[in-house]
Amino acid sequence: MLGAVYRDHPAALVAAPAAAIEATTAKDLREFHAARYRPNATLLIVAGDVTLEGILPKVREAFGDWQRREAADTRIPAVPAASARRVHLMERPGSVQTMIQLGIAGITRTDPEYFPLLVMNEILGGQSSSRLQQNLREKNGYTYRAYSSFTHVEAIAIKEKNYVKWYHEELKRRTRYASQWCHGAPGMNPLFLANYTRTGDQRSLLWATDSTKYLLDQGVNVRENASVCHGIAGNAASLLMMYEATGNEDYFATIRGAVELLYGTMKEDAQGIWWDSPDNRQDYSYMTGLAGVGDFFVLLQSEGRLKMFGPLGYGDDLAASTAGSADAAGR
Repeated sequence: MLGAVYRDHPAALVAAPAAAIEATTAKDLREFHAARYRPNATLLIVAGDVTLEGILPKVREAFGDWQRREAADTRIPAVPAASARRVHLMERPGSVQTMIQLGIAGITRTDPEYFPLLVMNEILGGQSSSRLQQNLREKNGYTYRAYSSFTHVEAIAIKEKNYVKWYHEELKRRTRYASQWCHGAPGMNPLFLANYTRTGDQRSLLWATDSTKYLLDQGVNVRENASVCHGIAGNAASLLMMYEATGNEDYFATIRGAVELLYGTMKEDAQGIWWDSPDNRQDYSYMTGLAGVGDFFVLLQSEGRLKMFGPLGYGDDLAASTAGSADAAGR
C-alpha cells in the first residue's frame, strides 16, 4: 500500500535499502549529527518525581555549553499529488478471499485538522459501530469486515521485554488479551508476512517475529477458548504462517501442543464434532465455534495452502464443511 500511495517518495520506504545501509560510514554519521543536532532544534522532556527548581540546575550543568547554531535543512519533499486513479492488482491463484484496499496520502501530524481527522475516522470506520461496518456488513452483508484507518503501525506498537504486543482499539482497553486472532499478534502477522513475502522486507519479518514472541510468552491457550478469533486455533494458525515463512521448528512444536489442546476441548454427540463457545453453548459460527476451529484443521490438512479463514465468511453455512474437515483431521 505504501508503495502504491507514495511511489518514489521517501515515505514509500518501510526500511532503508540494504545497499544504502552498507554504503553508510561512521564519517557520514558524524557529519549528519554535527550538521543537524542543535539545542535550538531540540525538545528536552524530563519525567519522574522531579520539580522544575530541582531539575533546571542539572539540565544547565549537562547542556549549558551546547551552543546555538543553525541546523541543516531537514525538510522532506512534499508528497506528489495523485494525478489519476490507479489500480494495483495482486493476483494470488487459489486464494479463497479477496481484500480491497483504497489509500491516499493524508495530512501531516502538524496540520490543525489532524486530531479532528482522528475523531472523524472513528465515526467512519474505526470501530465495530462505525458507519462503514454498519452499512457494508450489518445492513447489506457484503463483507465480514469494513474499516478505515489513519495511523501508522509504529504508533500502536507496544514494545516490552524482547517482544512487541498490540491492544484492541489502539490501546484504549488494556485489559484485552493481545494474542487473540482478531485484535492482537495473530491478526497483525498476516499483514507483516504478506509484505515480507511480496517485497523481501526484513523489517516486516522482524515485526512478525517480535509479535510472535509475545504470543509464545503469553501462550496459545488464550481464555481457554478453542475458537479461531479469540483462542487456540487463531494463535496456532498464526504460528503456522510463521513456520512457513521461517522454518523455525520452535513454532511447529508449539503448534503440536495447540492441536493437542484442541483435541482436549473437542466435544462429540449424535450430530458430530463441535467446540464450545466462550459461554459454553454449542456454536457453529465462524468466530466462536466449530467453523473457526474447522478452518484451522483445513489449514493444516492443506499444508498451509488455505491462506485465509472463512471461504464463505462466517456463520452456520460453514458448519457442514468444517465439521467434515475437523473429523478427517481428528481420525
